[in-house]
Amino acid sequence: MQESLLNQIKQHDRVAQKQLYRAYVKLVSHISMRYINNTHSAQDATQNTFVRVFQNINMYDPAKGNIKSWIARIAVNEAIGLLRKQKKVQFTQVEVSLDIVDATVDSNLFNKLELEDVTDVINNLDDENRIMLELFFYEDYSHKEIADLLEISVELSRVKLYRAKKSFYGKWNKIKNNEVERAI
Repeated sequence: MQESLLNQIKQHDRVAQKQLYRAYVKLVSHISMRYINNTHSAQDATQNTFVRVFQNINMYDPAKGNIKSWIARIAVNEAIGLLRKQKKVQFTQVEVSLDIVDATVDSNLFNKLELEDVTDVINNLDDENRIMLELFFYEDYSHKEIADLLEISVELSRVKLYRAKKSFYGKWNKIKNNEVERAI
């Protein structure tokens, strides 16, 4: 993004704001729909994201990353915030003494699966599991970043991700077994 365009946006230039909006509205809409899964609410999150972008443009630091990443992070935060406000998903504290070493939930296997198939399965998970997988695998957030965003402990983030992976593999195996049965 050109520095001159950013300076114009900082000066509240509507033409420059529109140019930034057009450049990133598809990205923000896609992120919003991935998390919210409701067209009307996702549109609200998209608009709120750009309001926050324009209100906080002075906080953007090109030395810390590109504008696209900065806007994407705001979009994720806005989507999670909207879900929390609508009480669609609550990440509550649970017993975390769970042993999270399980051979059936191998992250390397996740990388070998077809992206389209993975997306279909993730979209069919409950909100909590879907959000955990998206934050960790698609957004590449650390457990610390997830914990901060969801207002949970880092340990709970690990447990929630473990459970989300386990849920994913359960659905994945069910779908794949059904496909094998139909082929027979």
